Amino acid sequence: MKKVLVGMDSRTENFWPFIYAVNLAKRVQMKLYVLLVMSPQRSPSESEKGPQGGSSFRKRLETLISDGRSMGISIEYYIANGSFKEELMGLIQDQEISLLVLGAPPAGTRGDLEKMDSLLEEIKFRTSCRIEVVHPRNPAQEKIRNG
Repeated sequence: MKKVLVGMDSRTENFWPFIYAVNLAKRVQMKLYVLLVMSPQRSPSESEKGPQGGSSFRKRLETLISDGRSMGISIEYYIANGSFKEELMGLIQDQEISLLVLGAPPAGTRGDLEKMDSLLEEIKFRTSCRIEVVHPRNPAQEKIRNG
């Protein structure tokens, strides 16, 4: 059985990697792992506040996970505080992950793009899992495509 890890960073608040992985799980027999890494710059009390604190993102993600489980998808959910890269690498190695799904950084953020490139290179060097980077859907393109 395939083991797929969705890496989610509370700072990006991007659900598309999870949605992509759930849609993949509907077609392919696999076990889905979801890792939410909370930003280490925030104190625990700040992480429970509003959208910028990650609490609403976390609650929405947990609702999506519950929906996925109700569809019969096997999902394990982990929450970590610390370095996104180190937490990802640890779970990839511990669970022998075969596919990693990550969200692309927002358009126009050169620094984030360079960090993502560095992260991807290190994962490729230190592990044997495949990597898929998911870009958010653009509503304008959907409108053009659907007429």
